[in-house]
Amino acid sequence: MEEAARLVRGHWQAGGQGLLLVQPPPRALDWQLEEMERVLAGLETEAQERGILGKAVTPFLLERVAQSSQGATLAVNQELIVANAARAAELAVALAQAG
Repeated sequence: MEEAARLVRGHWQAGGQGLLLVQPPPRALDWQLEEMERVLAGLETEAQERGILGKAVTPFLLERVAQSSQGATLAVNQELIVANAARAAELAVALAQAG
């Protein structure tokens, strides 16, 4: 985490503002990539046909993917929220210790 803290601090010192730190989900879904792509393509088509546009698309897709996965994607996303909060706390501690 110290390396991430150095990167963040350097970014800020260089005048940077937004920064995205990512991590994989804590566990993988049982879905294969091809299956997920097929489901998403069908749902994108459905959203277009139903006139769902702009910021309404993401909630529609998340709800329908959760239904299609029988709740597995929702559970993984919830776990990722908790993991991201823990990672953010670790980064905050590393930044505070680096002074």
